Amino acid sequence: MTVGGEAFVPGSAFYITATQAVAISSLYYLYTGRVLSRASALAILPTFAAEAVGSTLFLWVSSFLAPGPQNIVAATVAMSITAAMLLSVNSILAAGAEIHEARSSRLAFSRLRGQLKATVAAASWKELVTESFWKKVVHDLMYA
Repeated sequence: MTVGGEAFVPGSAFYITATQAVAISSLYYLYTGRVLSRASALAILPTFAAEAVGSTLFLWVSSFLAPGPQNIVAATVAMSITAAMLLSVNSILAAGAEIHEARSSRLAFSRLRGQLKATVAAASWKELVTESFWKKVVHDLMYA
């Protein structure tokens, strides 16, 4: 996932946020055929960030530190949060609901984030850095 690579770039929080907003906008367009404004996409992000305050804060702080081992953890956190966020948006839009409904977004995100945390915690570091691991995780959660 793109955000995993972005975690190694200084100031990565800005890149990760932009990538998440573009991905949400793309999903919105695919489901509705309407363009989601940049302001609307960015306005949705705090709903998800509030559900993962500690992880979000860690990502922001680590993005301004000198490169080091924390970037590996930051990459895993960024991929996990982004996967939960996009899977949440996907499930909300697939159900015909609006992603602006904060309660639906929070509930879907909390459920998926919990499942992702458990899966990531059970995985080895070797697995966490492979694309096939993340593809399988996303596929399993999307079609569960």
